[in-house]
Amino acid sequence: MTLSLNNFCRAFPSLQNNSTSTSFSSSASSFSDSRGGFIVRASLGTKKKKKNHLVAHFHREKTHRQQSHHHRRRRRGVGVAAEQQENNNEKNFQTGERLDEKVSLFGITHTQKEYEAAEYIMKSKPKFVVCETAVSAGHGEQHGNMVTFEQGVQQMMIDPTLDEALTFVTRLAGEMKSEVDKDALVGDFWMSMREQLPAEPLVYAAAMYVDAKIVFADRPKRSTYGRLVTEPTLEELDEAFSKQSERNYRLLLPESDKLRQECDSIITENDAFQKYIIDERDQIMTSCIRKCVSSEDGQSANSVVVVVGADHFEGIKKCYKDVFGASEVEAKVPELLECKDVSSVDSPGLRLAIALRMLGLRCSPDLIDDIMRSLEKDVAGLDNAEKEKFELNSEAFGSTRMLLALVDDREVFDATVAGLGKSDFWEKLAKFRNMRPKYGGSGMDEANINELRLASMVGF
Repeated sequence: MTLSLNNFCRAFPSLQNNSTSTSFSSSASSFSDSRGGFIVRASLGTKKKKKNHLVAHFHREKTHRQQSHHHRRRRRGVGVAAEQQENNNEKNFQTGERLDEKVSLFGITHTQKEYEAAEYIMKSKPKFVVCETAVSAGHGEQHGNMVTFEQGVQQMMIDPTLDEALTFVTRLAGEMKSEVDKDALVGDFWMSMREQLPAEPLVYAAAMYVDAKIVFADRPKRSTYGRLVTEPTLEELDEAFSKQSERNYRLLLPESDKLRQECDSIITENDAFQKYIIDERDQIMTSCIRKCVSSEDGQSANSVVVVVGADHFEGIKKCYKDVFGASEVEAKVPELLECKDVSSVDSPGLRLAIALRMLGLRCSPDLIDDIMRSLEKDVAGLDNAEKEKFELNSEAFGSTRMLLALVDDREVFDATVAGLGKSDFWEKLAKFRNMRPKYGGSGMDEANINELRLASMVGF
């Protein structure tokens, strides 16, 4: 999961090295990884719609995060996993691996300038490039959607602003194709791209350069986040949040500490985050890979190159090589692509609040912004009682004390709070701990939110 491609279009004019270079639209100010849509944020001067108070809540959240992102993370243990991942991108990068004679798999760090997968595509000339992240929002609307260079050119001829992400990548590929007198891999244009662009646009451009079909292998992001909200029980969702919070606090301990060394082992395969954000998508993407291999055009060697986030590398490799379990996975995929309406499940406001706060512990700020956009309609569609529940629990489950009350392992709690020995703070958090669904509670209510606010204040 996952991923953002920020403001790389702004740097693009420096790629124009001669008068024949394509001019790119200045209206596309930035792109954002959407895990199912490579979305363009365009400054086209469109009239802003009036936002309801819940949408405004989302935007207040974004501003608050941007203002104190680093300080709050280190102080509270929020997002430590995401921050650690950002600081270890080289370690997370997976070089390509041949899964068999037809399929090569690459794991990338979405925001980093990694070009190995793209250059392998240009050299091996596969028929299919299977990607976790879609080229554009339209490409990511449905699992298995394909896009080609020819389609990009046709769309540009109709209206270049209709799908600016697709236009951008098509123009990159077109510029590379225009260098007919030399190897594009050693051309100045490619070298400039390598220096300035993250991995995914390089992969898309490389695929179009060799006339490969770019296949969106993941499910639409709305389905992924929606399933996390609606499929697990409230207790399972609470337990998953608890483990993510505990894991982040473990990561704040010294590297030599046994509790820190065990941080990854506490996340089991039944964990809701692991199941709905990672494992299900591994199976869906593996199914897509197999379809490409078995298609009429997929019979030759080196016919499929797969590019996914590093978090999915091992899972997809394991799933693809499990030949005996392939039919079972294929039978489950249609169900895994479906998502219930959030309003149809019990306690939708509490579910949305817990899920969004849990994702905040694991994902980067840019990805959280994208998740909020994906679930904005669901939040806005809540009835008044559930809207209040959502807002109260969004505040509560984002507070320092509730994040500590989510830690169920007493040893980890004491190590975090007291360093050595036991702390009486465990007992002081009992009231907030008992509000959790895991312990029979129904979340925060108006009567208790002020107590939590006062308890979280620091006197000077």
